[in-house]
Amino acid sequence: MPPLTRRIARYRAAVDTASSPSDVFGYVSDLTTTRAWDPGVSAATRSNDLRGKGAEFRVTAELLGRTHELDYQVIEYEPIRAVTFLAQTPSFDSQVRITCAAIEHGTRVIWDGELSLTAAHRVGTAVLNAAYAKAGARALAGLRRTLPPLRPGCDDVARVIAEGDGRGLARELGDFHARRARRPGAALLREPQRPRGPVPGPAD
Repeated sequence: MPPLTRRIARYRAAVDTASSPSDVFGYVSDLTTTRAWDPGVSAATRSNDLRGKGAEFRVTAELLGRTHELDYQVIEYEPIRAVTFLAQTPSFDSQVRITCAAIEHGTRVIWDGELSLTAAHRVGTAVLNAAYAKAGARALAGLRRTLPPLRPGCDDVARVIAEGDGRGLARELGDFHARRARRPGAALLREPQRPRGPVPGPAD
C-alpha cells in the first residue's frame, strides 16, 4: 500500500510589541499562557518539569469544529530567540515555531504554524486552509491584545501570510497603514491599545 499523502496548511504572522525579547520569549515559550490569549484553547498544562528542549504541554484546543487534546513537545529551543512545538496525532501533526526578534522599539514576535493531515482525513484542502487561517488569526489577535503595544508613533508593520493549495497569499498590513496615513487626519485613527497586564518574565 502506498504511503498516505499529507495535506498541509500554513499560517505565518508577526506582531510587534514594546516588551523586551527576553520577556516576550519567556511568555510565549510557556504554552500554559495560551489560555490567556488564544480563544481556541480551553485548557493548557505542563506535562513535565523540563524547561527548554523536551518540555511537554497538554493543550485542549478547538480545530476543524472539534475539540482535541494535543500533547506538544518542545523540539527546538534557542533561548530568547526561538522555540518550536510539535504535537502528533494519528490523523494530523501540528507544529508551531515562535521567533522573537529585537527591533528598534521592542520585539517582533513571528508565528509560523503548520498543520498537516493524512489523506485518510475527510476535510478538504480548501476547508483546511480556511479553518487553520481563521484559528491562527484569532490566536494572533489575542496575543497582540495581551502584549504591551509599541509606544505612540512607533507603528507596527505586521505581516500575515497564508499558504495552501500550492498558492501563496500575502497581505502586508504595512500597506494598509501607508494608505491610511495618506488620508487627512489619519494620525487620529489609531490609538495604542492598553495592555491587559504585564508580560511575565522568562520561565525559571
